[in-house]
Amino acid sequence: MNRSTLSICLALILFLISACGSGGHKERQELRALVNAGQYDKAIEYVEKSAFYAKEDVALLKNLELGLIHNYAGNYYQSAKYLEKAKEIHQKLFTVSIGSAAKTLVMNDNADIYYGQKYERSLIHFYLALDHYLLSQLGVYEGYKQGEKVIAEQKLSRDQARLELMGARAEILAWDSYLEWLKNDRQGESVFKNDLLAKLFGGIIHERMGSGSDLETALQLYKDAKILVFRNYNAYPTFNASAVKFKQDFKKLPKLGEEKVKKDYVRSTVFEDELNDFLDYKILSLTKRLRPSGLKETIRQIGANPKIVEKVQKEGRDQPNVSLIVQDGMIPQKIPVTSYYSLESALTPDNPTETQKKIAQIGSQVIMIFAASQLGLLPPPNNYSPVGMEIGVRVAAVAASGMAIGFELPGMENKPIEKQMAVRVYDEKGGHIKDYHLPVVNPLVDLAREAIAEDSASRYTRIGIRLATKHLTAILASYGTYSLMKNKAGDWLAKSAAVAQYMAAAQGIAATEKADTRYWSTLPSNFRMIDMLLPKGKYSLKLVSYNSKTPDVKVTSDLGTVEVTNPKQKSIFSYRIP
Repeated sequence: MNRSTLSICLALILFLISACGSGGHKERQELRALVNAGQYDKAIEYVEKSAFYAKEDVALLKNLELGLIHNYAGNYYQSAKYLEKAKEIHQKLFTVSIGSAAKTLVMNDNADIYYGQKYERSLIHFYLALDHYLLSQLGVYEGYKQGEKVIAEQKLSRDQARLELMGARAEILAWDSYLEWLKNDRQGESVFKNDLLAKLFGGIIHERMGSGSDLETALQLYKDAKILVFRNYNAYPTFNASAVKFKQDFKKLPKLGEEKVKKDYVRSTVFEDELNDFLDYKILSLTKRLRPSGLKETIRQIGANPKIVEKVQKEGRDQPNVSLIVQDGMIPQKIPVTSYYSLESALTPDNPTETQKKIAQIGSQVIMIFAASQLGLLPPPNNYSPVGMEIGVRVAAVAASGMAIGFELPGMENKPIEKQMAVRVYDEKGGHIKDYHLPVVNPLVDLAREAIAEDSASRYTRIGIRLATKHLTAILASYGTYSLMKNKAGDWLAKSAAVAQYMAAAQGIAATEKADTRYWSTLPSNFRMIDMLLPKGKYSLKLVSYNSKTPDVKVTSDLGTVEVTNPKQKSIFSYRIP
């Protein structure tokens, strides 16, 4: 190799490692800490003043975070404004621009626009519907503090409150349309393509509307939810202890029949049992109200829990009038996870780069021997999958032997849902009325972890080839240095110079190739929901948390008070639990 070729290689190294992007890890850490502490005003101010969230490529994230934090703070009008903007941005980003997509072939993914995950888009609809409903119920655009500035509240007329209620219903319908498209687009795949939360919250909203057709729609949504839990949500470990097996064999399950699937692929957890009891209650109580004569047949069709049947039969035809939505904890952190890509496979691509052509001229075997013996590169762990089989995502086999380079892909901390919860209700005099189990209706930790794994699998080959090319360029340049110095300075000095040169390049590559860990970071870990039937009056609520492994160890916290002014009308109360 002559000096001119060596100069070209060195210049190419500088070009290839020049792309650097910041993933905003520090900013997310600080924002999450403020939200966890309940310091919502400071969190809002932090996002608005942050240089990271001011970047155009994270405009979607900025609006998502602000919309959610305003929701937590009870500023529902402001929350809806930011979430509407987030939805608008997401729709514009739906079609990936050619320029941006081409940029990521060479540059780090952090330099690209953040497009959002499918589950994040789904939750925009949920929070918008929730904001509109809570505004209709409060009858006021709440004021809020922003630093020292106070935004005055605005009272809503009855007509305006009704419009907000209709806005909630319209958002539910838009949510359903998005999920219908998603289901058709991802048919046959064991991935996120329908949202259980949409069925349940949609049912609650339709119940609140109260017309005969809305009640029929609510009943159908609860029935759909029951089917969805079995067919899709058994792929999540929160609900199914055999989730891995269920996910791996997902495509063949429809041919086996329901009983065979239940027997061989489903081991229900306590969380799935609680959810199915809740769904049985919703289906049977609405059936009893709408068509009492069909109650027995519905009990048979859904295989209802006898205890729930007994509960419904004891109650009158009055429907639950208080719904509680609890947003529990905080979604785990999105983190970098090391994966590996074979250097040897990168040497023989279908469309070789200029670097690969130069390597071919020297001889790929010579380069590999040099990399192993002189630079000290060793074979990697015998695993080239960017995601673990424990979550059931398969990727095409790449090379499983030989030298490889390690690189980062996005992953998520494994923090499973372990707490069971109940709501304890007290009357005005402090008398204990009843405890209600609070079932998980959206195991967001499972959904997010799967989505990130799916995303990493799609990035694996693209990023692997890109990084392998950078490393091969660095190896080629080091080989040139070694060849030039060997005869003049001796083998030891030549090798030392080549190794130093390669290590410097490798460190530069690593510094500029960080995993894209941007995501909607202040979401809850999971959502829980329960319906209660309470007479007119004021009530104190306490949240009781416990682990199924140690049920006698319980933690109690106050949720505050609720008032039922019209027992015939449903009210929704939303809580965030750190």
